[in-house]
Amino acid sequence: MSKPPAVSYLLDTTAIIALIEEEDGFERVRAVLTEEHCLIPWVVLMEVFYKTMQKRGEKAALARYATLRALAADIIWNARKPDLIQAGKLKAECQLSFADAIISAHALLNQAVLLHKDPEFESLPESIRQEKLPYKTRQK
Repeated sequence: MSKPPAVSYLLDTTAIIALIEEEDGFERVRAVLTEEHCLIPWVVLMEVFYKTMQKRGEKAALARYATLRALAADIIWNARKPDLIQAGKLKAECQLSFADAIISAHALLNQAVLLHKDPEFESLPESIRQEKLPYKTRQK
């Protein structure tokens, strides 16, 4: 029986986009995917798909989806009752989007470090460990 990894990382949509588009911090995402146990919630796959489809079309979105499925990461496909309850609490208490509440709940319940570059996660409690990649600067 293999022993569980000491630390798992849960990748947010912003971390995946940083990797794909080689934004600031993409090297860290690549290293985590190569060297650590990684989790990706289903909602991240959906967000990457629809954001890519909006900007680049369905063919590019399907290609990115296939790339994500091939990554060395465990995809969280289901939401159990504790996941849903925790996501609801986080959405109510931290004013998160639906997707970010699901992502945060999975990070908390899997005791994973949430890897992201999304300032919306600033409102999360300290019980959710985070590693922040460089945030995008706003263009004027």
